[in-house]
Amino acid sequence: MEPGIVAVIAICCSIVASLITGVCFYFIPKANRAKAQKKAEDIISDANIKAEKLIANAKFEAKNDAEELKKKAEREIQDRKQEVAKTENKLEQREATLDKREDAIIAREEQIDQKKAEYDNALKRLDEKEKGLQEKIDSIIVELQKVANMTLDQAREELMARVEEKEMKRIALFKEEMEQQAQSECEDRAKVLLSNALEKYAQEVTCERSSSTVALPSDEMKGRIIGREGRNIKSMEQLFGVSLIIDDTPETLTVSCFDPIRREKAKLTLEALIHDGRIQPGRIEDLYNKISTEFDDKLKRIGEQTIFKLGLPRINAGLYPYLGRLKYRTSYGQNVLDHSIQVAYLASVMAS
Repeated sequence: MEPGIVAVIAICCSIVASLITGVCFYFIPKANRAKAQKKAEDIISDANIKAEKLIANAKFEAKNDAEELKKKAEREIQDRKQEVAKTENKLEQREATLDKREDAIIAREEQIDQKKAEYDNALKRLDEKEKGLQEKIDSIIVELQKVANMTLDQAREELMARVEEKEMKRIALFKEEMEQQAQSECEDRAKVLLSNALEKYAQEVTCERSSSTVALPSDEMKGRIIGREGRNIKSMEQLFGVSLIIDDTPETLTVSCFDPIRREKAKLTLEALIHDGRIQPGRIEDLYNKISTEFDDKLKRIGEQTIFKLGLPRINAGLYPYLGRLKYRTSYGQNVLDHSIQVAYLASVMAS
């Protein structure tokens, strides 16, 4: 509470007590006046005590508020000082960076001036050499003209013929030496080129397989795949053209076939059936036809990606599926498509 408000309250209490005293003096009988006056004095005393307490509390609160405001102001001043210090540090760092850049620019300019001076000196030396050579050629022409009584054009042609003859002999000797050196080094050079080309590509080897495994969520799924009296598994084998092997291996079914394309289609269809949960002949045929169509599209995309990866020009679109089929075939333990891509890369490296 504000000190001024507390003082007003205390004055009001005193006035009220005085009024009560006056009223008691005039309206209360003489016998009870002493008691009333004493009671009024007690009321005034209590009011004064309460007013003093209120004033003391107000002063204490005002002092606390002043201390809080002082602390808040000190904190704000400290924060401002820290911000100013950070700003000064940033400015100093930026100034140091600018100084470094300026020094680098000055050093670069000095290097450029030095190189320019060197270039000018080199041009000057070349001009001097050219001038000296021209003077020698002119003196030789004059001497030839004097000796052979040739004209200027005849002397120049004679000189150029001699120079050409001399240089042609040197060029022929140089070519002969280079041919001999190439013949002696060609075999070693070819071996080095071949080894470098082979080292630039590491082939990936895959094992040749004739069977694939399909993971089952539980052994109960084996009974559903077999079906009543084996009608489901018979329908699958007849439709897929593969052999389905269900043995004691937990949560596993084996698809056996020498044709990798059939094996992959059968595997994808089985996985789709297991995920769908509805295993019956009609559903098996529908899913197999759908997956066969998607698989053919996938083979086409693989062929297109292979052509794009090798950077080859566009070819007949009918060849794309045949390229894609190579991804699912192996030869001597190696994937045929990967092997073909590796051969293309190696041929490109050796050719370059």
